Amino acid sequence: RVEILASSGRQTVEKIRVEQAIKQPVADVVNAGTSSSTEISIAGFGENVSQEIPNLKDRSVYLVDPVYSPKGDVLFTSLDYVTPTINTNLVKPADEPKSFKDFLDPKWKGNLLAVDPRGGGGGLFNIIATMRYFKILDDDYFRALGPQMVYFGALQEQFRAVGRGEFKVALDSSVSTILPLIAEGAPLKLVPLDEGTITQGESTIVIKGAPHPNAAKLFADWILSAEGQEVYVKAASLSSMRKGVPSYIIPAAKLTPKKIVNRTWDAAQASNDYLKAGVMDQLFGKK
Repeated sequence: RVEILASSGRQTVEKIRVEQAIKQPVADVVNAGTSSSTEISIAGFGENVSQEIPNLKDRSVYLVDPVYSPKGDVLFTSLDYVTPTINTNLVKPADEPKSFKDFLDPKWKGNLLAVDPRGGGGGLFNIIATMRYFKILDDDYFRALGPQMVYFGALQEQFRAVGRGEFKVALDSSVSTILPLIAEGAPLKLVPLDEGTITQGESTIVIKGAPHPNAAKLFADWILSAEGQEVYVKAASLSSMRKGVPSYIIPAAKLTPKKIVNRTWDAAQASNDYLKAGVMDQLFGKK
């Protein structure tokens, strides 16, 4: 019998922290965003099950390596793609951006909306840090991009502002964040760019000292199987990790990347290092 407790990422992390502190784990498995799973892993609350999962014996069947963490405890179970979104009423097909470098054209000035990357959160911060880590875009590019942008506080509200036609582009969107608005009829379109589309996703992590360890491993194996992936992505409107699994995302929100840039564990760690070193302030100026 499966019992599900739904909570925010922060609530989930704190619950696991308390259970581990009093040595009375209740949760067997956590399914959460990569940030929450990473925090659980770094704290030492995850179990390395990567060698015990039959569906991990052949990783070539996946679009990116499902084993995200060096410890082998955080397993990617779905993909989300981070890429700009345009308002199709304001940006005609002939004018659609093909490359990040297109946004340096003066015609985009004041029409590029994003959450301020200097705060460390949001998709644009992840785009900048990941592209910088893999040396796909350099610091000169980001310095030139800064004056073109308009910073917006709330992530979801910026997408609605683009949908209303107040701006042409949301730079730091993803399929999961834009899909509900497209389903409501907003004139939005996700645009893959030449430099690549960054991946992020939901993760599954088996908890250290899980009261039902075998059931937890069985679940982790199932969710990475072709059957489990199809059930999961259909229910959650996500993209599958596995090749060949059909997509159930509504056609208007589907995205086919020109190239995938996987935000690896090392790239994510570099993001934190950049923030501590004040790199974003150096690129975009202090707040």
